[in-house]
Amino acid sequence: MLLCKDGALVVEHECRGPDGCKVAAGKVVCDTSLGRLGDSCANPACSFDRTQVFRCEEGRLVVGRICRGKGECHVQEELVRCDDIDAARLGDPCQADIGACAPEGDAVLVCKDGGFVLDAKCPCLADADGIRCKWRQGRRSQ
Repeated sequence: MLLCKDGALVVEHECRGPDGCKVAAGKVVCDTSLGRLGDSCANPACSFDRTQVFRCEEGRLVVGRICRGKGECHVQEELVRCDDIDAARLGDPCQADIGACAPEGDAVLVCKDGGFVLDAKCPCLADADGIRCKWRQGRRSQ
């Protein structure tokens, strides 16, 4: 999307999402749901191959999460979502208090200091109650 700045047109955001740049209800709307590493940003975006969520840091897209699950990176209700719940790897970038199963299903991983780390070596279960060892009762992490 172009913006007039200091008497010249400059690119404010790349409208790389499927809806591109359009006028709706008299306003210019820019679909930024897809992006490339380093694009200018105001919101998170998915990579074109749907394997990564980019987060916006200091006005530029940087890798936020790796989406190796079947649901990949997708937009749902205007929010960028990442399916990494059953396919995260040690060291993959992550945010907040989330858990995941290792791709082989033999370990529970948790997010610590921006990367997935081993929480427990066990058969991993991902269900509505969260992520946990199959033989543990109760909620583990989400």
